[in-house]
Amino acid sequence: MPSYDKAIKLLEEKITPLVHAGKDIQLLALYVAPTAPMAERSHLGTKFGYLKIKTNVYMSKGMAYILEEPAGVAGRAFCWIEN
Repeated sequence: MPSYDKAIKLLEEKITPLVHAGKDIQLLALYVAPTAPMAERSHLGTKFGYLKIKTNVYMSKGMAYILEEPAGVAGRAFCWIEN
């Protein structure tokens, strides 16, 4: 299984402001292209806990986004992840 250390570091940088704003890591999901190597996993461990991984057939390889599900009280969290 490939190492995702670089990806985890990038994701943690993007997740940090969301977590500090009160978002729950258990309600966040990382959406990736079905052809992305990370799509083979169901979750990824971060310093905040496990981040669910889901696929989106409309995503291009190298692009991803994080989305809060369902929408939180203060609005739905969203951020782009670029490779």
